[in-house]
Amino acid sequence: MTKEELHTIGRALYGLKWQEELARKIINLDGVELDSRRVRQWACGARPVPAWLLPELKALVQKRMQEIQEINFELLAM
Repeated sequence: MTKEELHTIGRALYGLKWQEELARKIINLDGVELDSRRVRQWACGARPVPAWLLPELKALVQKRMQEIQEINFELLAM
């Protein structure tokens, strides 16, 4: 995954503060919440985006899509 792809996914999920929010939502391989500095390093290209992040991002996108779909159904019922 490129840093540009990470930017696109992050902004779509969480808006302008995506790096901080993504760090809170991702648990690293050690089972610890990420430090937002690490996400910033990936985002600026100082460190490569790790391969293990892709399945985590896919899961976050699916969860977010479900949340938005539920909101949409509620709005349609109004």
